[in-house]
Amino acid sequence: MKKKLFFLRLLVLLTLAGCEDDTHDRYSKPDWLEGDIASILENRGNYTIFLEGLKKVGYLKQVSGRANLTVFAPSDDAFTAYFNKKQVSGLDDIPEDVLKSIITYHLVQNTYTKERLIDLFEEPIVRLPTFLRYDAEEVLDVRDNRTKRLFKNNKWVPLFHKQRFDLANVSNPATNFNYFFENAYMDDAIYYGNAMVEDYEIPAENGYLYTINEVVEPLDNIYDILKRNSDKHDYFLSMLDEFKYFRYDEDITRKYGGIDQDSLFTSYYTFDVFRKNLSNEEDLTTNYEGNHRYNINAFVPYDTSLKLWLENNVLNADYPTLDNIPLITKKYILNYFITEYDFSFPERIEGRKVLNDYNIPIVFPTGLAVGECASNGVYYGINETPDILLFNTVLKIPFTEANYRVYLYILENSGTLPQYLNESLEYTTFIPHNDSWENIGLSIDFGDPDIVGDEEFLMEENGQERPLNRSRLSSLVGYHTITGEVVFSDDIQVISNQNKFGVTFAKGNQVWSGGNEEIGGTPQLVGDPIETINGKSYRTDNPIMAPTKDLAFHIALHDRFKAFNDLIVSVDGYKKSNTAGNDIIGLKFLKSGKYTAFIPSNAAIAEAQANGEIPLPDGDQNTQLKEWLSYFFVNSAKDQRTNYFLPKESINEWLESATIDDAEAETYHLLKVISGISEYKVVGANNEEAIVNIEAASLGKNGLLYEIDNVISFK
Repeated sequence: MKKKLFFLRLLVLLTLAGCEDDTHDRYSKPDWLEGDIASILENRGNYTIFLEGLKKVGYLKQVSGRANLTVFAPSDDAFTAYFNKKQVSGLDDIPEDVLKSIITYHLVQNTYTKERLIDLFEEPIVRLPTFLRYDAEEVLDVRDNRTKRLFKNNKWVPLFHKQRFDLANVSNPATNFNYFFENAYMDDAIYYGNAMVEDYEIPAENGYLYTINEVVEPLDNIYDILKRNSDKHDYFLSMLDEFKYFRYDEDITRKYGGIDQDSLFTSYYTFDVFRKNLSNEEDLTTNYEGNHRYNINAFVPYDTSLKLWLENNVLNADYPTLDNIPLITKKYILNYFITEYDFSFPERIEGRKVLNDYNIPIVFPTGLAVGECASNGVYYGINETPDILLFNTVLKIPFTEANYRVYLYILENSGTLPQYLNESLEYTTFIPHNDSWENIGLSIDFGDPDIVGDEEFLMEENGQERPLNRSRLSSLVGYHTITGEVVFSDDIQVISNQNKFGVTFAKGNQVWSGGNEEIGGTPQLVGDPIETINGKSYRTDNPIMAPTKDLAFHIALHDRFKAFNDLIVSVDGYKKSNTAGNDIIGLKFLKSGKYTAFIPSNAAIAEAQANGEIPLPDGDQNTQLKEWLSYFFVNSAKDQRTNYFLPKESINEWLESATIDDAEAETYHLLKVISGISEYKVVGANNEEAIVNIEAASLGKNGLLYEIDNVISFK
């Protein structure tokens, strides 16, 4: 007969008992309910050692009383095997604190039916919270040199079942289970840690009882494993502890601080505040149920290997020792080896199915690692440090050179850093010197220097400092990144950068964009580039700046467009702005859209005016002249384009030019753009051609500007 939850049965029985006149405090126990968990164990007769252990550590009352728990009880045979393994004669030979930890590790908070346990296996990570909690630990906080009491969360124990291995795509559960535990593996069994469950879901008055075939020793969390192996992991621990913070917890202090209300603290890591806390049993960012599925994987190189990797890739004249390496660099080293969620069985590692935070497979032969199941995940100690890809990409300069480190903080706060791990793409990056950011009005408030991510970026604009959000920082990074190789020459190159409608110019040993044109001063390349696995990285003496002024400003900025600019002025195409530094907003249609402008040169306009080819201002609406001016602007945002029309683009088609700002206008004008490997020209309505002068290119915030050598006609 299918048993209902014992809570519901008890509730019904108590309700029925309350209906009797003289038996308010009594009720009849159902035949199938054998009593409390302790009584059931006593009646079964083969659990005397476990019962004695409960009594010795003071938990027999809880297993006998009206608790709400699940017990996984080892048999006497299991304890006898444990004593033989530990070479002790019995419970009396086990220190009291050790015995308490063993016994309470078999007591689980809350009730779990077999059905509920199976439901948990819908995820490949399953853990249960035990009654075991170690006493608060006295720790020294190096930040303020004060001793603090670190609260320890209840320890958890992992469960294993065939369904868990299936979800993890593990084809050989026995081999993977026995990598961590010695017990025989059976497909149809549930394992409580290393112990196989023999009897399931025995209902009791105070919970559920499961019997198991082995004693389960408390598993260390990953941090405790590292500390236990500190002789092999001193380098890794040294970096990890630099991010460790202790925070006073008022609620925990009130509950567990004792009579004297000793202040209790919890720990967390500042590079990923609550998660990846190798010393915590629980993921403090999720609800209680979510903790069943919280898991950390740590792949930690031994010191000999990690030291060699650091010497070959990071340690140099700028960073001669581990202590000199900045926190932001250490963060990315640690993040490479610590992942969350899926439990990393050996088979998954060998199959390249375990990905780190950068979606890179963790690759090493498990034969070169020592794995250990932890209470909060899994630990592997590895004797070969895999290549940490970031340090051999086009970001090598900011990761390894102190004078270019500020760019690393910009990358961190923009969220763009992981994109550079794509080995299938080739990049060219430009890394500005630390001191140069002040030249463009950008300053950094580092906040707490011990917390990566506490930085605030401020840009001086119109006499005020304004914070740069994630989006603007990402745009700034985009102007310093080109997909593909840039081969510098004496000819100007107009290159699409990582931003939508973003253009970077390169010529000789210079690289710049529209913002540099606006304030003057062109960034220069410094020294030789660094060749990396996915491109080249250059140092620059100044940042590459995005344009902040519109296309009309850039037309007026350059003398080569003076004749065209005079025509715009003659039709009142400019409007004065009250904001200092942004004086002109240009033709009305330029208020929206992204335009590629092909502007006739001064000489071409003078010749066209002499031949009567340009409409004259009529003193009224100047409709004809406005139409003529708008003809040279092509809306590059049409047809889902992501950038302006660039040289060598392999385009040969008629394109719609901008229309005048007239709701009743039905006419539009076409000009043909031909952009190929060896030519770049535009063709008018009567097939007149004009050569595009790429050397005169300029970039505004809403358009890319070229000079053409001839006035072309339109209809």
